[in-house]
Amino acid sequence: MRVGILTYQYAYNFGAVLQCIALQEAIKGLGAEVEVIHFYPQGMEPPPFWKGWGLRDGSFAGTAQRRVLQFLKGPAMMRKFDDFRGDFMQLTSRCYGASDVADMVECYDAIVAGSDQIWHLNRDAVYFMEWGRKFDGKRISYATCCGSDLQSEERLDIVAPWIRQVDCLSVRNEFSRKWIERASGRAVDVVADPVLLSDLDFVRRQVLEVPKDYIFMYSLGDEIIGGHEKVIKQLRTRFGDIPVLAVVPSATHPRKCPWADIVIWDADPGEWLDLLVNSKYVYTDSFHAAVLALKYEKPLLAYYTDPVRAPRLIDLANRYAIDVAVVGSFREAVDKEFSIHLDYRRTKEMMKMHECQSMEYLVCSLK
Repeated sequence: MRVGILTYQYAYNFGAVLQCIALQEAIKGLGAEVEVIHFYPQGMEPPPFWKGWGLRDGSFAGTAQRRVLQFLKGPAMMRKFDDFRGDFMQLTSRCYGASDVADMVECYDAIVAGSDQIWHLNRDAVYFMEWGRKFDGKRISYATCCGSDLQSEERLDIVAPWIRQVDCLSVRNEFSRKWIERASGRAVDVVADPVLLSDLDFVRRQVLEVPKDYIFMYSLGDEIIGGHEKVIKQLRTRFGDIPVLAVVPSATHPRKCPWADIVIWDADPGEWLDLLVNSKYVYTDSFHAAVLALKYEKPLLAYYTDPVRAPRLIDLANRYAIDVAVVGSFREAVDKEFSIHLDYRRTKEMMKMHECQSMEYLVCSLK
């Protein structure tokens, strides 16, 4: 069987790339021939240096530092990401629109859309496996996510016919299930993120000259309510005066990290994963950093500050009984004692059961 994967393989995002490779390996492990369809939606290219400075809308003061850091630090990260993709993804030639994808998918017996936030209802029709031509193979969604529970009712009416033609439906969380069940009129499975299905140690790459013990910090959004400085001070008290190592996604979310002792600007996904795995403690607002911390049984504090990111982490907390590790503020982190009492025995049992159910879904879907 030949299988094509549709996801965010092009993104300069650690979790997006690792979940793609994990799904590729999981399907390959079932005996299928797998490729990642290198779909690159229009408008996703990084902006040229002279754009995005906020001169027209008056936001220059708030964006200037970010754009300078992006210009200085981002290209090195992007080169390493592109090399990493070439090393570990089975990529097709690049596709730029629905017509290109329609030509590409003719050679596959099944298309798997997922994982990640590709089913936010405003996404390109291609991610819903609608490319304007007949397809004789199976359409399968695996752990697709709507991104947040804030979706457009008007857009729901548009995507519903596309979702109804999908043969096997699964999503990554409960809020996505709510929307996709409404669109499809069918029951929808909630399955595990692909990073839980595959051993990713083969992609890990060591970063030289890193201390033995450190707090791993990875942040995509705003600071926790109460401030990072307060959290880090408390973590140092609990874990000894060890350094804070921050990995900055300089191609997409560049920022200065005055509270960090070590800043890495140009990690590739394998280096990022290795740094997370070897850390003493993980502090993050990233869904995939949190999931991988659970996979490797790392002490974890996952925080949220905005309504878009919050539902993903809250769903994770409920699904795997890690409420003690997911917080919305510094005060809540103090109340939960920075998750030092996280019971991994129960969590790992729940994760293992969910992984088995998810692999069963993949096996049945690909028959």
